Amino acid sequence: MNRGIVIKRAQYSKDPITGRRNKRIKLPDDLTGLLAYLGSADHANHDGIELRGVRFWRTTEDQFLAKVLRQSVEYQADAKEKPGRRWAGDIAEHLIAAPDEGADLTTDEEDLMLPTILSKVAPESPAVYGKHFNPLTKRSEFHIIPGSFTEDFPARLRTTSLRSRFNTDYLLILQEAGEEALSAINRARGLAGRPLIRSLGSIRARVKDEVVSFLCDCASEKHLHEPSQDDVVALLEASRWTMLKRRPRSLSLQSKETGVKLHIRWQELIDAVRHVMALERLKLSELTEEAQPDISEETLRQDQSADNAHEEWAME
Repeated sequence: MNRGIVIKRAQYSKDPITGRRNKRIKLPDDLTGLLAYLGSADHANHDGIELRGVRFWRTTEDQFLAKVLRQSVEYQADAKEKPGRRWAGDIAEHLIAAPDEGADLTTDEEDLMLPTILSKVAPESPAVYGKHFNPLTKRSEFHIIPGSFTEDFPARLRTTSLRSRFNTDYLLILQEAGEEALSAINRARGLAGRPLIRSLGSIRARVKDEVVSFLCDCASEKHLHEPSQDDVVALLEASRWTMLKRRPRSLSLQSKETGVKLHIRWQELIDAVRHVMALERLKLSELTEEAQPDISEETLRQDQSADNAHEEWAME
């Protein structure tokens, strides 16, 4: 299946104690070890893989680690004075941006893609990225390691800053970053006459339409004029959809039949369902109004015939 450009958190072996799959990058040694991994041709994971070097965003090789550690100290010093959710302790994050197999990006297209992604996921933070290329499948993986903090003073958590900036949750920000990068590449390919890369967004749009249509049918049967979040969850879990995660602003679903996943904002889904249901009610109202004049005219004709018959009888 064509997937466009997917950006995800790197997955590691499951920790038997905590159950976590995302590697914790809490210490300087964790971060330097990850940087060494990106450039290690001898690692077992890199057999047959071409390593295309490591580059830096909003920083330099000499400054990256020092910047991240300084921002960590600044954030912790400021956070002590403020109530709220505590920092989990990670000083950086490991993301992987993977274009579809066979995309065969040119250097110019990579130069379009990476700044687009980085300006979305790390607009105010230093980051490191490296390219791993498989010559057999012509598939590239871009390992992106943004620091956990912004370059403001005092430093803020990068993910918190992003959620505030884009008014949505972090997974949707990653999804949108991949879609924006793909759009930039396809615009350039269209001008150059190269084949376009198909988007995962089109698949998700179809799945979203299926979910909305299903929810509208169920809501109509159950006479739910404005289904709530709890109504939506109950209807979906009783059908061919599996609820993966439910968050305050979004939900993640997976089709039991096709395995396709959908991550969508609650407000977007509820608004779509209400919009479709409103259109259906409007159509029904218009059909009812169109039918009524026909009935009235027929009734008038019958009444007129009866009146005529009555007048003829009276004249006799």
